Amino acid sequence: MPIHPPRNSPTRKVGIFEYKVFEFLRCLQDNCSEEKLTAKAENVKTAMLKLLKARLATMKSYSTEDESKEQQELRIKINNQIVQWRSISYAEIEQYCLKNYTS
Repeated sequence: MPIHPPRNSPTRKVGIFEYKVFEFLRCLQDNCSEEKLTAKAENVKTAMLKLLKARLATMKSYSTEDESKEQQELRIKINNQIVQWRSISYAEIEQYCLKNYTS
């Protein structure tokens, strides 16, 4: 019997993603070098891709007949987000972080 019950959401991945965004925004605020900013932006991108893949993994059912229409639409939406985040540029990552994580 496992000590911790299985989770229904990728809680740890969300925390990691938010921390990577925090690091990136902090680096922007501190006027870090371009190399460091690019590395932090890549970390944000990687963390988001891992988060999206974890969301896909938590929605998997044992058979495709068990999927409802809403689950199928959500799976398509997450797959589209994965494609979008794979090809995102540094400027788009910066804009996303500033828009969604600053007040």
